[in-house]
Amino acid sequence: MSSGSCQLATGRRAATGSIVALLLSWTVTAVAVAQPDSIFVHCRVFHDLDEDGVRQGGEPGIADVRFTNGVEVLATDALGELDVWVDRALYRFATMTIPAGYWPTTDWYHWVPVGTAGPDTVDFGLRTNPATATDPVHWVHITDTQIKTWGQGHLDDDLLEINELAVPPSFLINTGDIVQVGSDSTHWNNYVSQLAASDFPVLHVVGNHDTLGTSTPMAYYELYVGPPYYSVEVGSWHMMIHNNENAAVGTPGPRVVVG
Repeated sequence: MSSGSCQLATGRRAATGSIVALLLSWTVTAVAVAQPDSIFVHCRVFHDLDEDGVRQGGEPGIADVRFTNGVEVLATDALGELDVWVDRALYRFATMTIPAGYWPTTDWYHWVPVGTAGPDTVDFGLRTNPATATDPVHWVHITDTQIKTWGQGHLDDDLLEINELAVPPSFLINTGDIVQVGSDSTHWNNYVSQLAASDFPVLHVVGNHDTLGTSTPMAYYELYVGPPYYSVEVGSWHMMIHNNENAAVGTPGPRVVVG
């Protein structure tokens, strides 16, 4: 069954860093106090010079790295730090836009599901990545993997073939229907297990199968693969991943990702 509910938008970045060819807008506002069911996340972005995922002495912060809480767009200060307020009724992540010319050595998002105590302080490591600094950028599109229970589906074999491509991709994007039934944790565990065969990072988009069979349809998606709204910058391109799956309760309506 097609994953027609997912959406991935791209647009070129102008020389000044603005986004063009995208009919989106946003408002950046200051938030003085946390609202009910919300949490503050103190984010610290650093240049991971030894690429070990742990901040060491002498590894500097990176300024002007953008984050979203699903509602606002924020940027790190001169030290590479910022506070992100997350309203968990809308979006349960502090999510970094991966900048062109870098790639994460840690998670690029921090999940704060309902019930998580806070505030949190989180380090986000970035390594230099020349492959995404300029055009062209090579990536692979996969979709409708619809992984089921153990022993079914051979995504791992496909990923092994992709590993052998003459021109290696910087990343893969799975554009939805990742698993057969979104409420079945065995499907998700099987998917993650097979995903380990990839030599390259894999990004994700929500499909209708990924939200099936539960009153909290985003719960397993968020647990296993991350935020439903985010963006990535590669070369001169700004790629925006948007969830417009109507069944995705808890992420209502159009959502600004980041800009």
